[in-house]
Amino acid sequence: MSYFCLLKVLASAQYEPGYCSFYEDCGLNPAVEGALIPPRVPCKDYRKVVNVTGDHYELLKSVCPMLAHGEGETLACCSIRQLTALQSSLTLSKAVLIRCPSCADNFAHIHCATTCSPNQSQILKITKTANITQPTGIVKEAVVGYEAYISMNFSDASFRSCKNIRIPATGGYAIATMCGRYGSTLCTPQRWLDFQGDSSNGLAPLDINFKLLSDGQTAGLPPGAVLFDCEQSCPAVPQPPPLPKPFMIGRLDGVLVISIIIFSCIFFLIMCYVILECTVHIRKSKGTQKSISNKDQNENEIEHKISSKDVTCSDKASLATQEFLGSLFLAWGTIMARYPLIVLPVCLVVVLAFAVGIKDIELTTDPVQLWSAPESHAMREKAFHDAHFDPFYRTNQLILTAPHRPSPATAMTPYSLASRTSVASFLKVTLTQNKLIMKNELNRTARLKDVCYTPLNPGNPSLTYCAVNTVLPKYSPLSFKDIPALGMSCMADYGGPVFPFLAVGGYENEEYTTAEALILTFSLNNYTRTDVKFNVVEEWERKFLKIVQEYQENPNTNFTFAYMAERSLEDEINRTTAEDIPIFMISYAVIFLYISRGSWGIFILQVDSKFLVGLGGILVVGCSVMASMGFYACIGVPSSLVILQVVPFLVLAVGADNIFIFVLEYQVFVPFSNPFSRSPASRSKMTKEFLYFSYLKLDSSVVTSCTKTGGNENLRFSRPIWLGTILSFRRNNQGTLLPYHGCSSVTYVYYEHYLTIVNEGLFNIAVCLLPTFVVCCILLGMDLRSGFLNLLTIVMITVDTVGVMTLWGIDFNAVSLINLVTAVGISVEFVSHLTRSFALSIRPTKVERAKEATANMGSAVFAGVAMTNLPGIVVLALAKAQLIQIFFFRLNLVITLLGMAHGLIFLPVLLSFLGILCLHTICVCTVYLLCILYINTHIHAYIKEKYVTFI
Repeated sequence: MSYFCLLKVLASAQYEPGYCSFYEDCGLNPAVEGALIPPRVPCKDYRKVVNVTGDHYELLKSVCPMLAHGEGETLACCSIRQLTALQSSLTLSKAVLIRCPSCADNFAHIHCATTCSPNQSQILKITKTANITQPTGIVKEAVVGYEAYISMNFSDASFRSCKNIRIPATGGYAIATMCGRYGSTLCTPQRWLDFQGDSSNGLAPLDINFKLLSDGQTAGLPPGAVLFDCEQSCPAVPQPPPLPKPFMIGRLDGVLVISIIIFSCIFFLIMCYVILECTVHIRKSKGTQKSISNKDQNENEIEHKISSKDVTCSDKASLATQEFLGSLFLAWGTIMARYPLIVLPVCLVVVLAFAVGIKDIELTTDPVQLWSAPESHAMREKAFHDAHFDPFYRTNQLILTAPHRPSPATAMTPYSLASRTSVASFLKVTLTQNKLIMKNELNRTARLKDVCYTPLNPGNPSLTYCAVNTVLPKYSPLSFKDIPALGMSCMADYGGPVFPFLAVGGYENEEYTTAEALILTFSLNNYTRTDVKFNVVEEWERKFLKIVQEYQENPNTNFTFAYMAERSLEDEINRTTAEDIPIFMISYAVIFLYISRGSWGIFILQVDSKFLVGLGGILVVGCSVMASMGFYACIGVPSSLVILQVVPFLVLAVGADNIFIFVLEYQVFVPFSNPFSRSPASRSKMTKEFLYFSYLKLDSSVVTSCTKTGGNENLRFSRPIWLGTILSFRRNNQGTLLPYHGCSSVTYVYYEHYLTIVNEGLFNIAVCLLPTFVVCCILLGMDLRSGFLNLLTIVMITVDTVGVMTLWGIDFNAVSLINLVTAVGISVEFVSHLTRSFALSIRPTKVERAKEATANMGSAVFAGVAMTNLPGIVVLALAKAQLIQIFFFRLNLVITLLGMAHGLIFLPVLLSFLGILCLHTICVCTVYLLCILYINTHIHAYIKEKYVTFI
């Protein structure tokens, strides 16, 4: 009796051991109709137990491992066909119960024992048979009902191991779907087993009457029965340690108070240093009298002598670097400007060669791929799930409500539950019968049954088996309440439960007939985007949205519809992005008009306005964007609609600065003359963009030939019209930009990156700052002082941007991090040109050098960076997409304004004080910068904790 798994029969009612009561598959049960799985029943056959070997044993070992004792030594009362049918039945149950392996094993143990036990004749009693005609014409007696005797201890233990298992998709208990009308609350071991043995549930092939025997009537449980409960076997969760008390000074945050004190002390020391420096400078100025000659003095004449001892190694290295870069760029620019008719076609051919790849560009529209890193932990888990279990099913939902609905009444009113049920029934029939002609994919029509999710019968899909969660079959449109006194079943037509909280809404307690909303949920199969069936599913969802929208727009409709499809989020992103394309076109047009008018002045339109120069600059920027997009498309790097809109805008805004600098150098230093001047400023800027320089050379030749015929005498001299340009464009914006509070931003699929966003943000910004510092030092002639001042100002712009983000309600996430990285690049445009102009100035004092740099180069920075960015950025405020409004309009506006303030106000003052930088000043500034960063971080956390509520 050692191989008795769980069952024991009453001694006075059983046959002898080692015999079977039934054996082999006898066909379908004629008494069962509409079953979810084929109701195959065994043939009645009182025979000796069979020794299983070979494939028979391997199948038994796979389905019922508790009965396998080794090949050649295992006895069983089931054939291969019976095991195959049992395996199909258990697979459906294991899909729900596998979250607790002991429950799944106990469940399988029950049915394996009644089907294959070697002592089958002693543990069950046949109560009902039926004659079934075989395909050969022979009529056999089949078993369609029997009694099974189970130990009460085992049934109780099995029930306890299964009662707390939940279904992740619904959040409900799995036992509720396996206990019929009793649900999880009223379910008991006996009711649980009775539902499994009821052939009317659509799953059991025959009727089984389980008899539970007490301990005195059985010999106990043999080895192999799994009785432990998953919940009880889990270790106790330790209590979390208490949170440390916050460090407080009085009623204020202690860290914040200490940070403010340190900041105040450092600020006081810096002010003392500034006052002392100013006092020493004034005394030296009073003690030194300089003679002023009456003769005209060249502004570039040096008034003090420099000895060889004053020239340091750093100065020599800087001079050597300047000479090398100047000669290199001069040679490059000379060639480009000398042969414009060759350079332009060659560059055009190269651009077109790269741009050809745009035809193969891949646009990413899936929100999961847009917001999730491919190598993130969550994304790798999703990929594993999709590869082994197919993608998770798609959800389409429709919610029907009646606005201003009166209290429920039994009358048939336009707002009654029966009326809403009638409307919803019509919509359901329309959607389920909707045909999709998919000739390219399936070469046939497709309906809901072809795309719906059928969990209980995936091999033979039909509308009956489609997972449609609704209460419509429970109500009749012609009556208000037709529920029987004993209640109605919670099972849907497809065999799954219909939970009230997913089918109706707006009810109190369990008064479902007073619900204010009806919910229809259609679950569809999901496929990978490369699968042909994926297009079919998306097409059905498109028709679903179209039908509901048409019904909602009907003026005779007295109901309100809320609906969504799985593709709705993707459609909304694409729709809002497409609607914003005209906004970007206007932004491009504004920048283009400004560049074409402002790059050469606006006062003498006939000669000075360089419309073709501005157009050429924009074409150069456009060519660079097209070539880069085509190159990355060729190597398989995907893009998105947002990138296609925003990146050209940013590149155009930044590239306009180079146009203004070129034109400014051409106007101030080489007005309508030889463009190959030997002046340092001209040599430093002339070859920054050789393609644009070639275009500028062609354009300037037109003006040169024009002035040869005569004209206003003032055309011979350089006119400072850039000052008029600044004054004409420096207009205060009297409007107010109101931030949008509580915006419904795009729902992120995964939030994993928030766990590491701070560390990754600091790392990425640091990685950007380091090469920026190195490149600035090299291109500034190995000038470490100027490179450090650039780095200091750029870091201050970035830190202040993070602070304004907090005040304006811009969250710190992956999108804002991208903008912060972009801020580093834009900040270089604000500070590097001014710093270089200061470093190359030959004025005697730092203040005069700062003035000259601000007057000469500040105008180009202001007109080329600030005033080029602002018109285009302000236009972005009209965009409908919240993503663009918050993370591109707001952030780019903040970056531009802060960059302009630091580059044109703070940096000249900083240069006037720290033009000659020494080691202790670097240390002081570094400590000051770290303190600002530290205080800003804690203020950010303090404001978030006090005033921001995360939902």
